[in-house]
Amino acid sequence: ELLRLRLVASQAGEVRDVDPLVGQGTWVAPSQLIAMVVDGRRWRVEALVPEHDRQRLSRGSTATVIVKGRTRKLQGQVRAIDSSPVKRLPHLLLAQDHGGPIALNPTRPKNELRPAQAWFRVLVEGESETPLLAVREVRVHFEGTRESIARNWIDNAVSVVIQQSGF
Repeated sequence: ELLRLRLVASQAGEVRDVDPLVGQGTWVAPSQLIAMVVDGRRWRVEALVPEHDRQRLSRGSTATVIVKGRTRKLQGQVRAIDSSPVKRLPHLLLAQDHGGPIALNPTRPKNELRPAQAWFRVLVEGESETPLLAVREVRVHFEGTRESIARNWIDNAVSVVIQQSGF
């Protein structure tokens, strides 16, 4: 019975976010979260990309992550690309009003954090030699399919001509 009640982590790492209400002699439920075990060498980035760039990305493609405050770049892979745009920004600091790159919808209240244009979540994962200890601001450079600038310009021009001519 004592072996069954022994707590063992399923992976190696550092114990963080220990529940302050749990102590010696405290009863816990089998599914209760007591603490988190974090492997700082494995990392995950949730990036937001505009709609026109999303079309050029694919699962498995490489991504270079530049962590603010670090000199070494991280290499990872795109693991998932959302098919629907985010309805609300996940962090206030992503909004232009707070120094971020994303403009908010001017017709909606600012506290809704609703983007003005379509932005899609892209999940990038990888491993590093040195542990990353916290959530950090990053810039991500994706390797996507190449496309011609002239081709985009021609497609847009043809689209405008078709719209204006009524065809």
